[in-house]
Amino acid sequence: MWAPPPVGDAPGATVVDEVDQERLLASIQRGIRLDLFNAPADAVRELEGSVWGPLRHQPALIEPLLSQPVVGSWLARSAVQLSHALIETGRWGSALTWLRLIDGWLSRPGSELDQEQLAGQHWTTGPGDSWQHGGAIPAGAERVSLRAADLWIEAQQYLALVQRDGATEVPVERLAHVQNVLRGRPLGRRFSPECIARYRGVIGHDLASLKLRRGYPPSMVLQDLDAAEAMLRAAGNTSMLAPTMLARASALGRLLDTEPIDRRLLNSVEHSVSDAMRQGEADPVLSI
Repeated sequence: MWAPPPVGDAPGATVVDEVDQERLLASIQRGIRLDLFNAPADAVRELEGSVWGPLRHQPALIEPLLSQPVVGSWLARSAVQLSHALIETGRWGSALTWLRLIDGWLSRPGSELDQEQLAGQHWTTGPGDSWQHGGAIPAGAERVSLRAADLWIEAQQYLALVQRDGATEVPVERLAHVQNVLRGRPLGRRFSPECIARYRGVIGHDLASLKLRRGYPPSMVLQDLDAAEAMLRAAGNTSMLAPTMLARASALGRLLDTEPIDRRLLNSVEHSVSDAMRQGEADPVLSI
């Protein structure tokens, strides 16, 4: 176990002094890699069983470990990645627990400063056991950001997802806030350029889809989807174009429920579905 025994009375000793941080980091990186390469159940077993499960029983370790310059950044990333894996395996309630924890930490004053040493770092990994700092993404590799602001974006996205059917408008307000931040109102957060380019269109799609799910006027949703599609195309994010086109078809279908049958509207629905299918077949990820 990487977890420490009780710290004695040595001068200057802290609760993390006897944590085997190298072993903890190895478990974190192994779990993140499993989720990145489509093994969410295995990722949950690793991250929940070997990392966050033990921390749940020693909560006094969480804050000090998160403030460590190296393992803290990876630990924060692992909480977001564990939440994603839990969502993928249908355990949304458990995902919400860890998302609230990491959101609370990332939202507090000074959390960026605690991780300033790794603020601009992206790490790339393949299916094997190695991680590489920075550089181009080789074919078949995946990249993660350790920047606190980038993690905050992902946490907000997943929180809106798991809370989407709640009675309040909190999920919509959450995504709208993220959208405003990405439009140039960072409120002190330092996002990576890659994060801004990727998530402006993604958050736009998520917000439009959430509004559609919650019964907002289709005309409003269609305007949001127009903007999201433009940003996704500008960023070259082809994987998100197919679901954006399907959301457009759904919004157009809602118009058919409230207006007289319009052949042009029917043609628009059919066109959106066809575009989504073509985009899905062309995308190397969606076509697998």
